[in-house]
Amino acid sequence: MKLSVIIPTYQRGQVLLDSTQALLELLTPESELLIVDQTSNYSPELERQLQELNRQKKSVG
Repeated sequence: MKLSVIIPTYQRGQVLLDSTQALLELLTPESELLIVDQTSNYSPELERQLQELNRQKKSVG
């Protein structure tokens, strides 16, 4: 079963990271996770962590 999860956020980097990590553990490969974030910049470390989560999801699906 395909499930779509949408996370709207603004300037909540750590919450976004924590939520994304938790959801990736629960979602199946058919599912999709959409993040709508209007934050202009994150710290380089947080940006790296978010990119790593993106790669993990793509490798599962």
